[in-house]
Amino acid sequence: MKKRTYTALEVEAGCLSSLPSRSYEDSLSSARHTQKHKDKHNSNPNLYSSVENESFKRIKQGDEKDGQDFAGNSKNANAEALSGKDANKEASTTAQHSPFKQAHQASSLLSAENTACIKSGIRDLEGCPEANAKSDEDVAPPTTIHNLVGTCEIAASTTPIDLEYVYRCLPNSFYDRKRFAAITIRVTEPVCTGLLFTSGKLVITGCKTLIECVLASLKIVRMLERFIPTVTFKVRNAVVQNVVAHVVLPLLPGQRLNVDRLYEDHCCNCTFQKNMFPGLIYRPDRSPVVLLCFYSGKIVITGGKKEEDIERGWSQLWPLIKQYVE
Repeated sequence: MKKRTYTALEVEAGCLSSLPSRSYEDSLSSARHTQKHKDKHNSNPNLYSSVENESFKRIKQGDEKDGQDFAGNSKNANAEALSGKDANKEASTTAQHSPFKQAHQASSLLSAENTACIKSGIRDLEGCPEANAKSDEDVAPPTTIHNLVGTCEIAASTTPIDLEYVYRCLPNSFYDRKRFAAITIRVTEPVCTGLLFTSGKLVITGCKTLIECVLASLKIVRMLERFIPTVTFKVRNAVVQNVVAHVVLPLLPGQRLNVDRLYEDHCCNCTFQKNMFPGLIYRPDRSPVVLLCFYSGKIVITGGKKEEDIERGWSQLWPLIKQYVE
């Protein structure tokens, strides 16, 4: 059998085809293309520069990336060989990125200016005692709810309720028919007092919220069911009748609330008898609350049925009350 001989191009194509992702036909065409450039170079050696010869060598080895890097390094090394076209291309690339840099710098300056303005405004506000004093005077002192009066109905299977029997059964109760028609029942948690009448009406005092009022009513019903198992009890219609709060005015040393002048200016809406009681009762028109004012600056707010009534009524009356602080 005759042994076949291979040409130089076929041998070179076979070496290139051993590289990954290359077929034999692609390798053969690449080898022919390289040989064509070699022939042109041999016929005219001054046609190509040394940089391009190095690039062709790297392309032949299958490393186009390294060839591009090498060409770029050679181009930087030989700065005089740069053409005007390449210089214009780099200038256009720099011009394309410059607007974004300018916009970023402008936004940075703007945010810095805003931050400086905000900080300067805060410093001005902090350094202005008149502005702080004015804001403190406009804001009403906070209120504190310390008592709530609620009512409910206890429906019993047998009416009227025998309070004498209840008094004998409940250890934490007090009943004197000659002094008062209701039995007094004390609850430890929540801390409050209940007044139970023979009709089944229950008045709860000492709670601070409606939830505590309902909870106290349920506890009283549970005690009644435990000591009087033959009768069933149910709680109905729990309602808040009155909310009592208090306010302490922030008076400076030597200041007081001039109750006398308040009575002179608003005698039609006030009740004040200093010989009998030192407090002035002020019932303003179109207000959900009533004020009980003292010289010491302590004010009791009552008459509201909700916490919102207390807050709204006091915020309306504070501009008037602060005029009599002397």
